[in-house]
Amino acid sequence: MKDSQKKKTLQKKKKNNSRHHLLLLVSDYFDQAKKKFVFIIVSITILNLILGIVIVYLIGQIGQNMTQRTYPQISIPELPIFSPDTTIEVSADALMVFEKDSRTVVFQKNGSLRFSPASTTKIMTALVALDYYDINQYLVANGVWQVKGSNMGLVEGEEMKVHDLLYGLMLPSGNDAAYVLASNYPGGTNAFIKKMNEKAQQLKLYNTMFFDPAGLDDRNYTTAFDLARLALVGLQNELLRTIVRTQYITVYDKSYMNVHTLENLNRLLRTPGVFGVKTGYTEEAGQVLVTSIDSKGKTYIIVVLKSADRFADTETVLKDVIEKIQLERF
Repeated sequence: MKDSQKKKTLQKKKKNNSRHHLLLLVSDYFDQAKKKFVFIIVSITILNLILGIVIVYLIGQIGQNMTQRTYPQISIPELPIFSPDTTIEVSADALMVFEKDSRTVVFQKNGSLRFSPASTTKIMTALVALDYYDINQYLVANGVWQVKGSNMGLVEGEEMKVHDLLYGLMLPSGNDAAYVLASNYPGGTNAFIKKMNEKAQQLKLYNTMFFDPAGLDDRNYTTAFDLARLALVGLQNELLRTIVRTQYITVYDKSYMNVHTLENLNRLLRTPGVFGVKTGYTEEAGQVLVTSIDSKGKTYIIVVLKSADRFADTETVLKDVIEKIQLERF
């Protein structure tokens, strides 16, 4: 009996020892895990601290580099200034003096009122033609016998280069040239006029609308402000800029059988500095003239609408405005 009790006691001791040993192992495992966790947390904290220091340093370097960087000097254009209390006596119902680089309205009279542009419409006609045609492409002159008004003398059925039609369009203000350019466009004249109005919208000429490519239709309308900006766009085209400053030229059809001697209607081209742009006239529109002039390193566009004497009015502006403009830098 005693031996049996002894045995049980020994077994109980062994069991307790095993349990204690297991508890020690578990406790040791958790101690090790806790140390590892603490180590990881501390390591992450140190890494974040180092990363923060590096970021702050880099931001400081970038800021220093930006303050030390040299930028090209900004060119401040000289602005044309003209006394606002000055009055100019012209017969034109609308007048605009517009400077190219600064887009400054130097002087105006009814600059935002709508008037018929007459043949200055052909500035847009030329731009649309230049957008679509190859200037060396030949077009057939069909239906020119029925076109009224000024013309370049096209012969029915002859073939002319687009390049030469543009001279006929702009120098003698050829309505026949305008309709040949329009009628050969895909979809014909109506599609061409639609494209003219689409281009007007693209150029933000919101007070401009065209009903024909020649300017004969007095339903066409624009403002002196829109017309000045349209002229500036036209002058950005190198060929058109060359055309509008040309006083005389002779062109031929494809067969060289028909000769067309063309003279520019803009008599102000003889004035020093003047190099364009376009004349216009209908009974309803009166006399119209868009003039470009270089003066004192600046380019000005002068527009007169519904004038009794477009050349005299423009000459007055050249004398009383352009010569008296002061250039100021603000």
